[in-house]
Amino acid sequence: MAGVQAEGASTEQALSSALTSIMDALKSTDWNTRKDASLALSSIVVSSGYLITSFRTSCLRSLECSKFDKVKLVRDTIIHAVQLWKAIPGSHTPEPSEAGPST
Repeated sequence: MAGVQAEGASTEQALSSALTSIMDALKSTDWNTRKDASLALSSIVVSSGYLITSFRTSCLRSLECSKFDKVKLVRDTIIHAVQLWKAIPGSHTPEPSEAGPST
């Protein structure tokens, strides 16, 4: 059982590192890099399933900050990625940062 937990931890660490690099690429001055980063985030959300739920907030935050890109092709791929990340199964409850102020 410990081996499975260790493998899961290393997978999560690798995914975290990859996502951090990809989110950094969204800030690139090169529009092709920004487009490729948003496509990578779309691919990850489609193929990774439950592994990525803990990264939902940070990825959405990065994508939301980039969705007004000056290049239409980049904007379109970012908007598509936002829709995919918002549709993660089991994530229909707003996260505290998305729910707004509590009264």
